[in-house]
Amino acid sequence: MKRIQIVRGKISTDTMAACSTYDFIISFREQGTLRRGEGQISLHRGQEVDRLAEDAQVYHVFFDAVHISDPLELAFLHQEAGRLSFAVSQLESAYLAQLIFTLLHHIGPEENPVNTLLVHNVIEQIVLTLMVRTDKPQGITVGRPLQSAHETAHRYLSFIKNHVREHKNVSYYCLKLGVPAKALAQATKITYGCTPKELIHRELMRIATEYLVLTTMSVKQIAYTLGFEENNNFSALFKRHTGITPRAFRERATASAVPAPEEHVAS
Repeated sequence: MKRIQIVRGKISTDTMAACSTYDFIISFREQGTLRRGEGQISLHRGQEVDRLAEDAQVYHVFFDAVHISDPLELAFLHQEAGRLSFAVSQLESAYLAQLIFTLLHHIGPEENPVNTLLVHNVIEQIVLTLMVRTDKPQGITVGRPLQSAHETAHRYLSFIKNHVREHKNVSYYCLKLGVPAKALAQATKITYGCTPKELIHRELMRIATEYLVLTTMSVKQIAYTLGFEENNNFSALFKRHTGITPRAFRERATASAVPAPEEHVAS
């Protein structure tokens, strides 16, 4: 698994040197000096480790750029690291806390395809949450002529994340975005290396894996929540993308889960 480390509270002197070698740090405080239920999140570069808060309630997520596959998300990290910090609402705080909890329980020293998939998805989800919250995508520069394609693909992905449970047809998103199907296909191919339909399937699988790991919902309930009328259709799609059934995925993830330590690193 690619490098990622989570430290809660004060970073020890012995750990600080190693932490400074990471590309980025996301610090998240679920509570603290803010109003009850609110949180605080900030983005730093790895070498800024000595500037991090020592509050025991702060989780520091250290990770490398290789975790980010979207060029627009990576450009956002490089542009905003070291100057982004803001309070988050109670709902956002609860959501981010859940993502951090997922990382704590699924990073480990051993290579595991299920955990690797989860960790990669969660890191990108946190970054996307920062982008949506700060409304930054339009101001990020990644160089012409690719910028327009990346922006279209990013907007498409944002729409998918908000509407994929109800809408799974690419034509719906073309209308929402106001772009022809061919232009959207070119944008997703350039940015994500896949078709618009494949991106829909990826998002469905990301949500499905979170439900399987973080909830006790049955496979049938998860299929219904994701908008599948037939449980068999959901299971077939899941197996096609992961190589195993939803039930087997849950069993493997449960078996590999370990208690969350104060510091946990995967390399």
